[in-house]
Amino acid sequence: MIYPQTAKVARREMQAAICQGAGSSASVAILEKGKIVYSEGFGIADREASRPVTPQTRFDVASISKVFSTAAMFALKDMSKLDIDKPICEYIHDFVMADPRYKKITARHLATHSSGLTGSCYNRAFCFEDYDNYQGHVLNSMRHARLKLDPGAKSSYCNDGFTLIEILIERITGQKYIDFLKEKILEPLGMKDTGVSVGAAGDVDAAELYHYDTRRKSSREVSPGVGMGGLSSTPEDMCRFGYSFCKGAENKVLSTESLAMMIAPQESAFVKNFRTRMNDIHFGWDAIAIDKYESRGVRVLRKGGLTWYATQFFALPDLDISVALSFAGSGPSQRPGFLILDALLEEKGYGSFKKPVKKPPKSEAIPASMRHFAGLYANGGAAVEIGFDKESISIKPITNMDAPAEYIHSNGYFYKKGDSTPTPHYFAKAGENSFFVMEDEHNALLAYQRTPYMNEPVVLDYDIDGKTWLNVNMHVRQFNWAGMFVVKSKLCQSLPGYVDFAGIRKIESGDYAKTAGTFFRDQKDLLLKRENGLVTAYCGDYVLVPEETARELAGGETMATVPAEGYNAVWYKTKDDYVIKIQADEKVTAHVISADGKSTVYASFIHGTDEFFASRGSYVVFYGKPGGKVKIQAE
Repeated sequence: MIYPQTAKVARREMQAAICQGAGSSASVAILEKGKIVYSEGFGIADREASRPVTPQTRFDVASISKVFSTAAMFALKDMSKLDIDKPICEYIHDFVMADPRYKKITARHLATHSSGLTGSCYNRAFCFEDYDNYQGHVLNSMRHARLKLDPGAKSSYCNDGFTLIEILIERITGQKYIDFLKEKILEPLGMKDTGVSVGAAGDVDAAELYHYDTRRKSSREVSPGVGMGGLSSTPEDMCRFGYSFCKGAENKVLSTESLAMMIAPQESAFVKNFRTRMNDIHFGWDAIAIDKYESRGVRVLRKGGLTWYATQFFALPDLDISVALSFAGSGPSQRPGFLILDALLEEKGYGSFKKPVKKPPKSEAIPASMRHFAGLYANGGAAVEIGFDKESISIKPITNMDAPAEYIHSNGYFYKKGDSTPTPHYFAKAGENSFFVMEDEHNALLAYQRTPYMNEPVVLDYDIDGKTWLNVNMHVRQFNWAGMFVVKSKLCQSLPGYVDFAGIRKIESGDYAKTAGTFFRDQKDLLLKRENGLVTAYCGDYVLVPEETARELAGGETMATVPAEGYNAVWYKTKDDYVIKIQADEKVTAHVISADGKSTVYASFIHGTDEFFASRGSYVVFYGKPGGKVKIQAE
């Protein structure tokens, strides 16, 4: 063993994470100068079969797929078939948006998260059954979408940009994206255990998913957006890919120019307004440098991925090292990843990375020059009011019931009162925009952006205050990933001109409200339409209808049929507490949503039983393929 202390840390952290519920199994690998120097599996890949985790056991790697799609994009550039600064609408002719600025979006914008697209089409993105038209779903969703920022103005994490890269590659080459990726990247690097997600890859050695509450093995995850999050791999294979970015690698799949560009800073003028590094603005990577390592002369490239699996991936180009680890489970993978990397560099002689013990910050008077930052702020999810006192600020929620938070001021930073390990925050201004910024040990993250009070607020044409909305276009076998099964909308009397509909949105016209968190990831605009006498809400790639369309579920037997045309959902609201038994054909799945709409308490394909309890006022929904039938017995 070349690095015995690193192996000890890896075993301790990976086993601890599994024991604490981060996942059911895991794997880690380290490669140096082209050779695997450490590789180990943890837990059981398949409990029923007592199948262990081996170096060939695959895990879905989620957003690490973005580094692969970026590399594939550069391979196409190296073939002189793609100009990354040419508008993508010249390559993808059916890419159309309800915002003329979309015609300026380039492949460079897509790969650096700076396209201005609102975020992510999560509906159908991470399922337990294959969906063969995810690309079409994304393109159709964009037809009524608008940009939240000008292309190139600022990087804001965006999954949809990498689905467009996938489409771009297919349109130019005439090949399936995964076939092009295999030909140009995977096969030349000897990555035999990398491909599409484990649920779409057929009979492969994969780490199975076990849900923590039921202990049951689920169906294998399918991620049809291959370019944005749909690959599976092994830590050893990911290390081989990481090594291709290292100086000593002999097998290069990209030109010298493209390799240099892919790991070079792509910082916009926006990030120069902040005290600390912002690391989401590069070609596919989450970070192309991390301060605590950079201060020791070590450059680290990093990407993380999280769905029902969790993965961390590092490449150290100057040291010819790559590190990767994966969990079958969605627990935190950053902590073990960084601790393993810390241990490796310590063992190589770069000193200790142990955090020093610090005294708690002491409150100090806030300079008068900071007080102009008081006002209304939003982060996409909620609106808050930030007020200043002598030595502290208060952050008071306006659109939710969270308790106000107090932050003390100390040496130009603000720290949340009562936190055992307080994280520094500060105010910053970029152009006309003001921000409240959180600074962790790796980078700076926006916590809130300032948003204006409306002197002449626009009013919606539809009365949606206090309304409940039900999703009618969810994939048949998809869990409540983004909390969009049931949505409650409300207007805030103290905040005219805004509506809370799965996040705070600024009303722009009688039928349209734009996200107030324009600098934040995964935002969705709201478009209201009257269709067949019914107000329908389009929020991102989700379609929702008023709660009044739900049928009452009373005791006795009920038969339900999924409509042959239109939307694929049948909704009920329970009249009383019931034990419900269902007999559904394979075309139908059932979900029970709590009466407050906040949590899924049952999903038939997760819990594996046809009998469940639903309390009074709960929502019961059946998603199915056209003509799917279900018999419901409520007692």
